[in-house]
Amino acid sequence: MMSGRSIQDLLAAGLIEKGTGDSEEIVALIESAEQGLRGARPVIADDPVRSVSQMYDALYSACRAFMQSQGYRVVVGDDYAVVLEFCEASLDRKEVETLKAFDAAERRRHDEMYDGCFSLTSEDATIMFTRARKFIARIKTVLAISK
Repeated sequence: MMSGRSIQDLLAAGLIEKGTGDSEEIVALIESAEQGLRGARPVIADDPVRSVSQMYDALYSACRAFMQSQGYRVVVGDDYAVVLEFCEASLDRKEVETLKAFDAAERRRHDEMYDGCFSLTSEDATIMFTRARKFIARIKTVLAISK
């Protein structure tokens, strides 16, 4: 993620295409994001690594909802990076910083997975939870979803 490519670059590379946003699917994605966040909260103290991973997935769902609302869809199989790149090219600096923080944490988790010694703490996860909650709330505001 975080390649600095523009939406035009993603279109030209054949990674995304114009599409129509299905409002029911957009709402379902936001609900999934919120559900993922709710599921991440209770495990912060006992399993901060899993909690942050769940938050990352929740942000991804919110990003997919945002992307669809903007009239685009991914046309490649591994769409995580593409969806996050789209959001990097489309959202405000504060939201992009949140995405970068989660991407860095996910990469760190993946690297540390092999030695089983994770460096994410419950304090880190608590801070990330606040950022994730604000990010999803911001996406809901942009999408004008009030629930």
